[in-house]
Amino acid sequence: MSPWSLRWVAAVVIALPLAAQEPAAAPATTPVPNVIDVAQSATPVAGFDGLLAEYARAERSGAAPQVEGVFDEMRRLRVERNIENLTVPALGLVLLGHERLAKGEPDAARVHFERSLVLDPHLADAHFGLARAAGVPAGIGHVVSGVLARGSAPGGKVHLRASLLTLGLLAAFCAVWVLAGGLLLRYGGLLLHDIDEHLGPDRPRIVALGLFVLVLLLPCVALLGWGYLPLWWMALLLVYMAPVEQGVTIVAWLLLAAVGPVADSLGPALSARSAPLYLEALEAVAGGGEAHAIDALSAAAAAQPDDVDLQHLVGLALRKAGRDEEAMALYRGLEQKDPRDFRATNNLANLYFGAGNFTAAIDLYARAAEHAPAGRTRATVLYNKSLAHYNKLEGEPAKEVRSQADAAAPGLPIELENRWRYEQGGSVTSAVVDLAPTVAELQARYAGQGSWPRLGLVNRFSLALLVFGAGAFAVTRWRGERIFTLRCLKCGAVFCKLCHLGAKKKGGGSSSDAPLPLCTPCLHLFVVKDGVSGPARNAKLRDVEAEEGRRVKIFRLLSLFVPGAGQVFGRSTVIGLLLAFVWFGALVALVLPGRLVEVTLVPAASWGVWAMVLAGPLAVAAWVVAQLLKPSFQFEVKAAAAARRPAPRRA
Repeated sequence: MSPWSLRWVAAVVIALPLAAQEPAAAPATTPVPNVIDVAQSATPVAGFDGLLAEYARAERSGAAPQVEGVFDEMRRLRVERNIENLTVPALGLVLLGHERLAKGEPDAARVHFERSLVLDPHLADAHFGLARAAGVPAGIGHVVSGVLARGSAPGGKVHLRASLLTLGLLAAFCAVWVLAGGLLLRYGGLLLHDIDEHLGPDRPRIVALGLFVLVLLLPCVALLGWGYLPLWWMALLLVYMAPVEQGVTIVAWLLLAAVGPVADSLGPALSARSAPLYLEALEAVAGGGEAHAIDALSAAAAAQPDDVDLQHLVGLALRKAGRDEEAMALYRGLEQKDPRDFRATNNLANLYFGAGNFTAAIDLYARAAEHAPAGRTRATVLYNKSLAHYNKLEGEPAKEVRSQADAAAPGLPIELENRWRYEQGGSVTSAVVDLAPTVAELQARYAGQGSWPRLGLVNRFSLALLVFGAGAFAVTRWRGERIFTLRCLKCGAVFCKLCHLGAKKKGGGSSSDAPLPLCTPCLHLFVVKDGVSGPARNAKLRDVEAEEGRRVKIFRLLSLFVPGAGQVFGRSTVIGLLLAFVWFGALVALVLPGRLVEVTLVPAASWGVWAMVLAGPLAVAAWVVAQLLKPSFQFEVKAAAAARRPAPRRA
């Protein structure tokens, strides 16, 4: 919705209390409030702004029949003018519903919210109003409908996809930070040990520590951005990781490379949304013909007189605003310039149909059907022609043309009949349908005119993969193929084959020759059991007990503040990553809607506590599960001993 529409609604809201205070029989000289301007048309018509003010005045005075009559008139005009989203009057009804809620009348408020959805089926604010009237938990279904409402609106799919992409990327970005932080806590000491050992015993440890920090912060030092830090840490630690963690890291890199193509898939539609006149064109096709849209399109059409599409958009906007005479003059001019312009001919026939001149309308429909392309377009023209015959009380021609329309596009006449009809006085009336460009055609017309950048296949995200791969390869080559560095799973000591020869890898290549994640003292104490002195045994057991307590404390601390981080630290990498994604996804859903992502047109009034109702349980569930799923830090000694036991010889 454009800023002009929001200003219009605010002005109407200010005027509604004034309208309610006017006497029922006002003198003819009573001035009309400035915010209500129905003098835009050369013909006196019932403007939606005036109808909304009349609806509010009757509703506040308790005149229920008059309220019903005004609403029926708004609904009739919406159908007859083929208005998909009558947003401004619908928002007015939503505000009246909130007034009723403030007075403690939920049933009366619910009526206003439901009528608002009749005028604009895609208005999220009306769904949130119904949720507020229903309360918790009955209103949760309305909240879900409200969140998804924008996606079903004309041009709303790209908004929904862009919103989901934004929320998903932010949640994934935070989850990757959790993953990288947990892996750094687990494997960072191994990298520091290798740096310290490579520098030699003559260098102070502070030098190794400084070099370690410098390597970790290299993307920031190289001015690449801090956002690459977690993936860079994972590249540095890739050689130390278990196979599952290496697989998760590679998947994270591939998802990073996919950001460009996924964003570019939304590029044309987002570029069109930011283009001049796109929102005005969308308003002409699906909206109620607001004055600012008519003015902008008319100015553009005057500046580009050869652009027939702009002329058609102006005609559509004029018809939706009820300015039929101006629209009729415009379509007559288009038809005189090009008699084969089936859209102008059909829409001009619709105006004659509305004026009751069915004979002229039938002739124009016949001419439009001759030049209309086969398929849905020609079927729409024939459907309109059948309605004209029906209203002229020509039953047989109406049935014949209706069958021709159904043959041209099976099922379309029923679809149009169900979509554009209204009930009044116990009878159902179907409206003729204008030929208008689709949202996809508008997006194609205005794509490239906006300021939305395209990333392409070669971008900073895909090139970052080369940097990460080079970093992982450099660490692997620097360490050498036959060097391993491990952290003892019992006491937490960091060791490699250079400093613990008893745990070095042999050259046989069998599973029994693989290095155990135990330092030499723990290997002799818990696996070999070849005799350890009492003081050494007691000291090592104290180290083991202290290490187990440290791991539990780190897990509790991480899980307390960031669910999933403790699981990543405790080697339950996939589970921890999923918990972190759910946790941050819920937090993002709590914070961003109404700020970065638009869910409702008036988020302060409608979103409110429902964000907590929807996202809060997910966040709480992720936090509770993270506390309960405690990973096991115990090392299975029997399995290790079995791995060290040589395989039996074959006879």
